[in-house]
Amino acid sequence: MLIRASVPITDNIDHVTTPFSSHFLVCGDAAVLVDTGPLVVHEQLETCLIKFLESIELLRYVFLTSAEFDRIGSLPYLRRLKPSIELVCSPHASEELTDASYLRSADDEN
Repeated sequence: MLIRASVPITDNIDHVTTPFSSHFLVCGDAAVLVDTGPLVVHEQLETCLIKFLESIELLRYVFLTSAEFDRIGSLPYLRRLKPSIELVCSPHASEELTDASYLRSADDEN
């Protein structure tokens, strides 16, 4: 199945798509977004999240599949909207996300 628009997949899973990235939003006791996409999609991502959640306040977790900038670029924007968002990622991604030189290189990528 090829999905080209933001649509519900099941009662608890929505497909959130932007021009440059694709995500899953899982809703249950807490709303979880898988990856954030590059920085360039932050406004579209926020619009989609509000569409499905009605409020960004309902987003509790972001699961990161890696620390690559095409996966984490919109994370700082989301954290400014809701500072209490909790991150879930691998130990390797966690190390990269706390490495200042790695994060500075985001300027070269975005």
